[in-house]
Amino acid sequence: TGICQTACRDYFRETDGNVMKASEIREKSQQELTTTLDELLKEQFNLRMQRGTGQLARPSRMNEVRKDIARIKTVMNEQKSGDAS
Repeated sequence: TGICQTACRDYFRETDGNVMKASEIREKSQQELTTTLDELLKEQFNLRMQRGTGQLARPSRMNEVRKDIARIKTVMNEQKSGDAS
């Protein structure tokens, strides 16, 4: 797993499961990032509800979604601070 973490560091999965480079997410517009963030937040809520009722099939998906949300927020903040400069 350590090898994959190093080799796959600039990749993440979109809500449809496709792997995307971090450089590609930086090319998205603010509106696209907001839409993707909203979808991930809804998915995170649904996963929490599934976990609460004992229906969660893939617990690892919760960590993936949480990290994807953090990545998108990071890029959004980078873009915001870049516009202010």
